[in-house]
Amino acid sequence: MPESILIVDDNTGYAQWTEAVLRKAGYSDFTHVKNARAGLDAVRSNPPFSAIFSDITMEHPGAGLMMIPKLRKLGYSGVVILESTAFDYEIVYWLARRTLRSMGVDGLVIKRLMNDHGRWEVQWISQREGVSVLRERLTGITEIPDWKDLRNEREKAKARKRTKL
Repeated sequence: MPESILIVDDNTGYAQWTEAVLRKAGYSDFTHVKNARAGLDAVRSNPPFSAIFSDITMEHPGAGLMMIPKLRKLGYSGVVILESTAFDYEIVYWLARRTLRSMGVDGLVIKRLMNDHGRWEVQWISQREGVSVLRERLTGITEIPDWKDLRNEREKAKARKRTKL
């Protein structure tokens, strides 16, 4: 059975970028949901996920952060990686690192690097058991495959949405 990855993000473009990188690392089984509540439901009802990648701000600010203790309370012991624009400045990331680790976060992906440069990189926070396998598989993958094509599709979708309004 392939390792299953849960992506929790209300932004389809960022979710596609994450999936593209994980496919390059050899993963192929993905579940994508658009909010923290659906993420918790997915963990309750699906086979165990080896990793969860989650946005921080979805249905409300901090929804992804508030989901983490609930995941751990459900017994989820896999890897949790947050993806966010909230940590665009390195100083904010370094100040928050200890708090994130204490919450059960294993790593952080800074979305600005994804959007502006097509770079995808996990800032690893934890050395917990299980993290090393994912870390090893992602080592050396720093570019989003087909980033420009996916970014163009995202821009077209935004334009279509604006014309409907």
